[in-house]
Amino acid sequence: MIKLMIMVLLTSVACNSSKNTTDSKNKMLIETNNEKETRAIIIKKKFEKTDEQLRFKIKKIVQKEDALVVDVTFGGGCVDNHVFELYSTGTPDDNGIIDLFLLHKTEDNCKMLLMQQRVFDISKLNKRKSFTSFRLNNSDVLQVKKAK
Repeated sequence: MIKLMIMVLLTSVACNSSKNTTDSKNKMLIETNNEKETRAIIIKKKFEKTDEQLRFKIKKIVQKEDALVVDVTFGGGCVDNHVFELYSTGTPDDNGIIDLFLLHKTEDNCKMLLMQQRVFDISKLNKRKSFTSFRLNNSDVLQVKKAK
């Protein structure tokens, strides 16, 4: 009876470790619990953006008063803290639209698919009178809810 229980236990452990090996070979979606740090938007007349810094997907964008909350997915897993920075020239076009660019500033060659939420303070933009909406990384135009 004890031999049978040991055999069942070993078989169970072997199956589970085989499954974990298979999972680690495949891309996995891991939601990381990063700190809910709010970063300020960086306003510069000129800034560089590379294709590598744009290799991520924006899953969701929500504006909460002076904060822009962005859910992103990206490849990685070897580096703990991935840095995302939000840039803009700060100048609205003729329609009041300001282009924002979210850039992924961390190099990580690992292949896991990670999901994180980033929060940015856009109060500098909300103070501009002609600012009515924004476009993030050339996405659809999103209307601004200005804080009162």
